[in-house]
Amino acid sequence: MNHILSAGAAPVNLKRLPWLVLVDDVLTTGATVETCTRALMRAGAAAVDVLVFARVVAPARILI
Repeated sequence: MNHILSAGAAPVNLKRLPWLVLVDDVLTTGATVETCTRALMRAGAAAVDVLVFARVVAPARILI
């Protein structure tokens, strides 16, 4: 999906849909989800919910 969204546009007009659910397998920095959500909103989506199956948690920093 990144190659579609890198152009800055979603492939269809989404103004007729009340909301969308974006599914991502792993959330790391959130950059992909943010980019996809922005493109979908620009294409006319009223709301976008995000469903993530796993997220990456940064290891705790040890202060010395």
